[in-house]
Amino acid sequence: MTQERPVQKRTRGRRALQHIYLPPDGQDDPELVIDARHVASIDAFAGVALIGTVEHHLSLGGRGRSAKLLVPPGGEVMGRFCTMLSSPPKRCKLEFPQGQTAPVKDGRVLLPAVRVASMEEADALALFLRASSQRRQLGDVRLTGKEAATLAEALPALVENGLAHGSDSSCGVVVCAALESDNREAQLVVLDLDLRAATATNPLAHLRKAWARSRENLGGLYYITESAMQRDLDVSLQLKTGSAAARWRGRFNSDSADFTPGWATGITIHR
Repeated sequence: MTQERPVQKRTRGRRALQHIYLPPDGQDDPELVIDARHVASIDAFAGVALIGTVEHHLSLGGRGRSAKLLVPPGGEVMGRFCTMLSSPPKRCKLEFPQGQTAPVKDGRVLLPAVRVASMEEADALALFLRASSQRRQLGDVRLTGKEAATLAEALPALVENGLAHGSDSSCGVVVCAALESDNREAQLVVLDLDLRAATATNPLAHLRKAWARSRENLGGLYYITESAMQRDLDVSLQLKTGSAAARWRGRFNSDSADFTPGWATGITIHR
């Protein structure tokens, strides 16, 4: 049996996390098809949501389980979509429209959405992200040394949090980084699908405690914001788990939001 999930036309920001789909375990639904043919815009939040969903599906039982991503037909969005999802896991493939030639790679995708299994991998990806964000080919949107260092330091810090606190995540820890398609902002998003925080009795209180704990113990979340401020960068931090969401940009605000399984953290450098 095939399960098909559509992707909305505009798939960006924390609303993209609504596309996370956790198919139930079972022998009767071995194939998952994610239909992105109508997508007009996509960002790093969408990248982790789609790969996280695929990784969850493939982690379930049953022989012959597979996944397929239907690619937007042609144009700039096709290149961005294929670049962002250019490292799909095994048993997952990108399906192109009939007769479509290979898309042009989008250099603004700094790190395609990928699962990170260890801190060694996280450190290697941080080096890659630092280098890819400062390539000359990016022209006037390339990151400065301070901006690149901020993202490169944030990646392992956030992965470490995911590996430590999201050990039951069915997708492991997924990361993605990209420059926004319509402005100069740089974005890094990290996701795990450990449901314990998302389904806590009070997710909003859980999220606020996590931020307070990070401040008290100089944890990764707080370090990222302090480091950015020391470099005189305009940075925002977005947190999302369960029915709670928070944002820091000079000050911390939190409120109720649409449900998201797992925990997602987004770092944006406003330029």
